[in-house]
Amino acid sequence: VEEILSSAAPDQTPYVQTQDEWVVLLNTVYFLGEWTTPFDPDLTTPQTFTPGGGEAVDVPTMTMTDADLSMARGDGFTMLRLPYGQEGRYAMELMLPDADLPTMLTDLDADTWSAAVDVLSPQLVTRLALPSFELEWGQNLKEPLAAMGMGPALADTADFQPMSATDPVLSSVVHKTYIRVDEAGTEAAAVTGGGMRATSVPEPNEFIVDRPFAFTVSDTQTGTILFLGTVTDPRG
Repeated sequence: VEEILSSAAPDQTPYVQTQDEWVVLLNTVYFLGEWTTPFDPDLTTPQTFTPGGGEAVDVPTMTMTDADLSMARGDGFTMLRLPYGQEGRYAMELMLPDADLPTMLTDLDADTWSAAVDVLSPQLVTRLALPSFELEWGQNLKEPLAAMGMGPALADTADFQPMSATDPVLSSVVHKTYIRVDEAGTEAAAVTGGGMRATSVPEPNEFIVDRPFAFTVSDTQTGTILFLGTVTDPRG
C-alpha cells in the first residue's frame, strides 16, 4: 500500500506523507480474474489500432474465434461481455463506440450502462480481437471531490474535533489505480488514501477493438461496477 500511495502517474504529483500527518485512512480493492475462456497466446499478433487523434499503429492483439459470448447494442456503442472463472459471476464489459470515444462518454452514465447490460444476449462471436494493455492512473482528488460536494470537509475550517482535540484538517486525498489485461485474464488494484494533518460499430458476429474504447469490470449478480476506464492507446 505504501508503494502504491507513494507513486503516481507520470503527470501527477506523488503523494508524500509529511511529519504533520498523524493519520492516513485507506480504502483498497484488488481483483484477479482468469477468463472463463482464455485467449490462445499463439493467436496474439500485431494488429492495427488507431488512437484518438493519432495515426494507426500496430499493437499486440489477442484473438478468439467462434466463441459463445454475450453482446448488446447500447446507446452509441456495442457492448461485449467477457466472463471470469467457471461461474462467470464477474465479467469485463467492453464498450466500442459507434463514432468516437468522447462522443460516447458524453452520454454514458449508470442508466445507459445498465440498459445495455440488461439486453445482453448470447451470440456466436465468429471473431473477437482485443489489444492487451497495462495501464496506471493516479491523482490527488481534492478538487474533484470538492466539485462533487465535499468542499466543506476539505476546507481548513472543517470540524473534525470529534476525532481529535487537536482539530485536524483533511489535507489530501489521493487515488491510484492499476489494471492489466492479457490472454489469461485481468489483474486490477486501486487504493484511495486520505491524509490528515494538524491544523496547518462492428459486424454482428465480430467484435474488433481497433480504436479507443471503454470498459468496466462488474459483479454480474449485484450489478456493481468494480473498475471502469477508457483505453485510448493500448501502448500505455
